[in-house]
Amino acid sequence: LYLLGNPERDLKIIHIAGTNGKGSTSAMLTRGLMEVGYKVGTYTSPHLFSIRERIKIDDINIDEEEFSSLMTEIVPLVDRLSNKNICRHPTFFETITALAFKHFRDKGVDIVILETGMGGRFDATNVTYPLLSVITHIDRDHINFLGYEITKIAEEKCGIIKGGIPVVTSYQYKEVKDVIQKFALYRGSPFYFLEEHNKAKFQLSVDGTSFSYNALDGHVYDVEIPLIGIHQGENATLAIYASEILSLHWDYNIPLELFISGLKKVYWPGRFQIIRKNPYIITDGAHNLDGVRRLVETLKYLFPQKKVILFAGILKDKEYKKIAEIITPYVKEVILTTPESERALDPYIFAEEFEKYIGREKIKVIPLPLDALNYAKKHLTSEDILLITGSLYLVGKIEKVI
Repeated sequence: LYLLGNPERDLKIIHIAGTNGKGSTSAMLTRGLMEVGYKVGTYTSPHLFSIRERIKIDDINIDEEEFSSLMTEIVPLVDRLSNKNICRHPTFFETITALAFKHFRDKGVDIVILETGMGGRFDATNVTYPLLSVITHIDRDHINFLGYEITKIAEEKCGIIKGGIPVVTSYQYKEVKDVIQKFALYRGSPFYFLEEHNKAKFQLSVDGTSFSYNALDGHVYDVEIPLIGIHQGENATLAIYASEILSLHWDYNIPLELFISGLKKVYWPGRFQIIRKNPYIITDGAHNLDGVRRLVETLKYLFPQKKVILFAGILKDKEYKKIAEIITPYVKEVILTTPESERALDPYIFAEEFEKYIGREKIKVIPLPLDALNYAKKHLTSEDILLITGSLYLVGKIEKVI
């Protein structure tokens, strides 16, 4: 970053950490601020189809030529640092993060929505001094790196809290809430808990989620988003609340009516996305216990009398045994395959877990994802629901061809 002129220092940033919901919250903050009139840079990960999705301005991916040009500029600097033993070789994520910072500065964005990659304290994005820190729901994930204790995971996420900078957080377990409050008090940061301000009731349909938002000034706004799920309603509420806190502490004029109208335009694929109906084909990148619980919650709400055909693949460092246990009661048939990742779990091992809860005759293992998809489509009837889940790597692969 020093060799690039420290572009991160010239940016106004909203920094987002958490276990689930970071990307959805980022997408909604982006759309809301765009509607108000701001030029918004957004940095998220991972990507579904193209690495250029990670770096957007006003919800448009960085141009291929611009991306290539920036890589041509940055890679020699990365190699120079490594060859001179100044530091270890920067990681892929660190390199792309630096590229994003430079791109946003070069393009003169008004504000950046910056999502952490993993954790927070040691994340490559945590070199910034933001206007606002936002923490989405915290649960267990990346336990090989962050540990299993939820309070320890929360401490890692709280690494993004900077001295005196306000922090806004979503609905949390009590022990997580206590950790956030402790960190905020220690660093002199004003803290705002969404659950203490806004307890919305969410209505779901196959077209989206709706709810009422109680603003800080007492006004009540009707909100509609095209993303589906109670958790997406919570993410939308967090995005709106964060915009209010941003205006409260900094010189930003954000009319809530405009901001909220922008949420109707949000697009965030692979998150309970209904690809088609009759039969229903749904993709959802849920890959940890909390994500799968939320997925099941949405299924029960929308399709209370039906069971799905589960099309799944997962990474071996996920809690796949518990995931199989949680989701099987809502499944009538299982098709297991392999995500495109060196960390992919052998689908035959995954099948052994499902056999504990569902008959072996209802489980089909087809290692190649496209072969598995062809099999699934041939056996679908108009009354079926095909749910593709377990990994964003798998969802991205399938959505390219479905």
